[in-house]
Amino acid sequence: MHPKWIDYLHCNTEELKRMYERGEVEDLVALGLAMNYTSIKDKHPICLVSEGISYRDAEKIGCQKFGNVEEALEYLTERYGSDSKVNILTHGGETYPIVG
Repeated sequence: MHPKWIDYLHCNTEELKRMYERGEVEDLVALGLAMNYTSIKDKHPICLVSEGISYRDAEKIGCQKFGNVEEALEYLTERYGSDSKVNILTHGGETYPIVG
């Protein structure tokens, strides 16, 4: 893992861009991974269901952690309504859609 990655996740995408432009980035790979994540986090809430990440660590990376998928869906339905749409990524990390 890239140690700076977690540090970069505390920022939003624009802050990361400014850090890069000022030459303040120590790990470009970690920056790229963080920007991929923050570009989504800046626009949409990220709910996490994972046995491998603690509630504290989820909060550090800007996620709201839930004990199971049903809890997360209930929260999102209450917040955005029953007609809202969600994406569920079963194997998070680096997941990219194929648009055809």
